Amino acid sequence: MATQQEEAIRQRLRAVPDEPGVYLFRDGRAQVIYVGKALRLRDRLRQYFTPGYAQTARVDEMVRRIYDFEFVQCANEVEALVLECNLIKNYRPRFNIRLKDDKNYLYLKLPVTEQYPRVHYSRRVQNDGALYFGPYTSAQSLRGTVKSIRQLLPFRTCSDEIFKQGKVCLDFHIRRCPGPCEKRISPDDYKARIREVALFMEGRSDVVVRT
Repeated sequence: MATQQEEAIRQRLRAVPDEPGVYLFRDGRAQVIYVGKALRLRDRLRQYFTPGYAQTARVDEMVRRIYDFEFVQCANEVEALVLECNLIKNYRPRFNIRLKDDKNYLYLKLPVTEQYPRVHYSRRVQNDGALYFGPYTSAQSLRGTVKSIRQLLPFRTCSDEIFKQGKVCLDFHIRRCPGPCEKRISPDDYKARIREVALFMEGRSDVVVRT
């Protein structure tokens, strides 16, 4: 027989939207113990409260400690990723991965001082004039988000060695890169593109859409 608290959670789950967003789990002392993001909030949250869902001891312990949850609906996956990162850094939840060792997090690096910046990943932040976004606890989530951004705002990800060959690659032909290696786009236009990528990573996709 379900407890009063379990029934209350079930009732609240019915009101969760089927949209992108971030969710927080709290324990009986109202402490945030986990922060996550989802492309479909309702489906993701229901998974946690489905019997037999926990496949590891760590997840099982976390689920048993959940007393309540809350969520924030977001406009898109990028906004959810940025918010998730900020909430994790703010609350430092015990069940989020690698909370004690920041060097294991992944950052997105935009070397904006270069003529044709290469957007890539980094495990640490350096004082080199580049823009860094993160840290993100899920490399897979970050890579998926960047892949989605490239569909809307193509940019360069190739190494400097390949770039210096001066020939467009497959990414150009499938419209994932504007071809800066062959000067298919001007430095000014390319830097404007990178600024738009930065806006996305700041969660300001509405500004990009308006422009």
